Amino acid sequence: MEEFDSFIFDLDGTLWDSVDVYIKGWNNIFLRENIPIRFDRRYFERMVGWNPSDFLRAVLPDYSQQYRERLYCEASEEQLRLYDTSKAFIYPGVIEGLKLLNRSYRLFIVSNCSKGIIEKFFQQTNTGYCFTGNISHGDNGLSKSENIKYIVNKHNLKKTVYVGDTVSDKTQSELANVDFIWVSYGFGFVQDYEKMVNCFSELVSLCQIRS
Repeated sequence: MEEFDSFIFDLDGTLWDSVDVYIKGWNNIFLRENIPIRFDRRYFERMVGWNPSDFLRAVLPDYSQQYRERLYCEASEEQLRLYDTSKAFIYPGVIEGLKLLNRSYRLFIVSNCSKGIIEKFFQQTNTGYCFTGNISHGDNGLSKSENIKYIVNKHNLKKTVYVGDTVSDKTQSELANVDFIWVSYGFGFVQDYEKMVNCFSELVSLCQIRS
């Protein structure tokens, strides 16, 4: 693999699958608000990683922006609470792979998730020490491409790559002018990719790891 100095990872669909927690959180809010919507996994998977504004417009088109934003905040709080008793699915090889990559590369996470979700990933996997930095849409409201640029500039990354699972991830990495690696095991299907791996351990095997 081309030599990189760092990796920036997407979260959902790349490092873990937390769809069941998201669904339960949203459905709890819908039930409480008497909104006749119930997510199932098949429906929700196609929206994983969407910018929250696009997600809310698609799911709640007949409600005001103010109301949608309030529900989003409440659903995010509900999801954070659920993580105290629920576990997301960690993709095979991720925990071991991150620990190996940390020996030779600086690692980062940039996600469209809510504030606090990345920290829940660190708590569940005990891999927080592997990462030099992270940022989410929930932290500052910026797009994924803008947050990738922020990480690149803040940490003076010269040759980084974004690792993600959707077409949107590819588009956002291109807007940020960084390379992209598609992980085929996630939620999306990407065409016209230059680099692809079928599992996390395959990504690690292509890297030069210090002993």
